[in-house]
Amino acid sequence: MDVDNIGVDVGFGDDEGGEGVAENTEDVSVDIRDVIQVGRWHGRRKYKDGQTWKHRIQTLNAAWAPLIEEMSEAYIKWKYSFGLPQTFDESYSFSISVVDALTLVTEVTISRGSDTRAAIALVYAGYIGTSPEKPSLAVSLKTLELYYTLRLFKPSLSIEAFAKTISIRRKVDAQVAKELGHDSANYHVLNSCPACCYKLEDEPELKFSRMWAVDGNNSLKRVAGIGSREVSDNRVFEESDYYLSKDFVNTFAGEIKARTVSLVADEDPDEWVDEEHGDPTDGTKDASQCTENWKAAAADQHKKMWSIFDESGGELAKYPLAVVAMALKVLPPGWIMGYDIGCSFEGTIQRSSLGPEFAKQGCRTCVNAFHGYSHNAKCQHKYHPLNILGMGLEDLETLERLFSSSNQLAPITRYMTAYRRRVFIDVFLQQWDREKYQNLATMLHNNYIQALDVLEEEAQALQADLLAKGISVEDLEAYFIDEANHLKEMGKEVEGDLHAVAYVELLQRYREVK
Repeated sequence: MDVDNIGVDVGFGDDEGGEGVAENTEDVSVDIRDVIQVGRWHGRRKYKDGQTWKHRIQTLNAAWAPLIEEMSEAYIKWKYSFGLPQTFDESYSFSISVVDALTLVTEVTISRGSDTRAAIALVYAGYIGTSPEKPSLAVSLKTLELYYTLRLFKPSLSIEAFAKTISIRRKVDAQVAKELGHDSANYHVLNSCPACCYKLEDEPELKFSRMWAVDGNNSLKRVAGIGSREVSDNRVFEESDYYLSKDFVNTFAGEIKARTVSLVADEDPDEWVDEEHGDPTDGTKDASQCTENWKAAAADQHKKMWSIFDESGGELAKYPLAVVAMALKVLPPGWIMGYDIGCSFEGTIQRSSLGPEFAKQGCRTCVNAFHGYSHNAKCQHKYHPLNILGMGLEDLETLERLFSSSNQLAPITRYMTAYRRRVFIDVFLQQWDREKYQNLATMLHNNYIQALDVLEEEAQALQADLLAKGISVEDLEAYFIDEANHLKEMGKEVEGDLHAVAYVELLQRYREVK
């Protein structure tokens, strides 16, 4: 019998010349058949209507959307071998060509009930059709599960074949999270690391409640559309708590105004973009040498060549300010944030609308250990992790390690739609978190051993040096304060020195006249 005798009309009607989503997705089935040579297409493709690609994508998404919930239920029953529903009857079965990398079967017969859609019946049998209505080809879930697992460890693999599998798994994961009570707002931020997030009874207070880092990532930028060309897939991915909403981020768009940047003599002014909003250093009262160095290093990011990218995260102040706002809302007070330009960004926070709450909660910023060595001595003395009591072994270069791995996504996400790009990044981050959680005990054990070695070996060496030089730990602390005062006064001429220099200059002039 027909694959779907209860289908709904998802076309645009006769006025638009639409033929429904089944015809729209026939091209997908043809392409897959051509590749695997199953039921190879021997005719010419027929384009029966004048719909745009955008209309086709919107129609397809609209047709899949109401089925995902029921497909998720069917997926669970298939996954855990609950068997077929009792309402299924062989008299309503249908045959369909399939792709199965494990069994190499090319055609199967699917049972279903009198009121069961083909797309749902396929999932009960372990397949996903290439169309929500009247599918003519299906891919086995085991094949897609294999592909999904491969992608977790090789993010640069393509996506199209298992897009709906991700949607189903997301629904299933959401149901599991709800049953476990893990679906509250910001759950992952508050519970991702037991050692960081949970406190024992009578546990000593730490200097900082949390240590976290901020940085921009150019590698995962997405290329913007060309001219006025319409985007076919205009869905917005909002099913992840890894992202802050665009509306929330934009509330900080006008807080910091751009400061004028001096161009190098041989730079072409036409090559520069006039930024409406400031970067994270523009909120500082006075531009420091660290700020100027960072702006010089980041100058290429402001050139018009980079305007081909639509989504980047960029280095505009609104992005880190939005993250800080969420941290102030969600994390316990007294945290420290690492940032390449944490020295300047602290002033930006203080002069923004977040300043009072930032000060009230006793939070602060610093620079990452590796990047910190490019800052001047005065800055390092205050903001480098090595000079901050309570930082321990942490270098706050977490995001550099993350970006090193997420760069595998760059070749495929750069030209994706905004929706698909976010889906891919979300899947990558989920796997990253799983791996880090799995290795958490090993990491804590290794850090504990390293800390013991520092206390036992380096502490003994320090005591020996102090004894040899006849000084104490209190003397070292006093030297540290003296160094801070010295660096603070560097660049300022002492009044007595000014008089001495003036006196010498007058003597030299007197000698010349004489």
